[in-house]
Amino acid sequence: MSAPPVRKISETILDFGEPLLRQLDVALPFDVVQSTFKIVITVWNAHVMAMPRWGQPRLLADLHERMRDPQMPPEMVEAMRTLSQRRSNGSRTTVAQSGNGAS
Repeated sequence: MSAPPVRKISETILDFGEPLLRQLDVALPFDVVQSTFKIVITVWNAHVMAMPRWGQPRLLADLHERMRDPQMPPEMVEAMRTLSQRRSNGSRTTVAQSGNGAS
């Protein structure tokens, strides 16, 4: 049996997404805020699901393919790249801190 989570997944996601979330402003439309959270969660889940425990590396490969799509807006690619790099570099946020890591 695994140890209980040290913190809630919501706290982990907020910490992981901090580089994007800190740019949000209360004056922004709700759909912009919602889209930002979707990016954060998509990148988080792609990396977590690629771990041996979950055995779904295709999700991360799909994310990388989307980042190379010439029709993908450059801001979106940069946001995904920033978060992927943060995850790959071992940000302070780890799966162990948040339990199973899946959302």
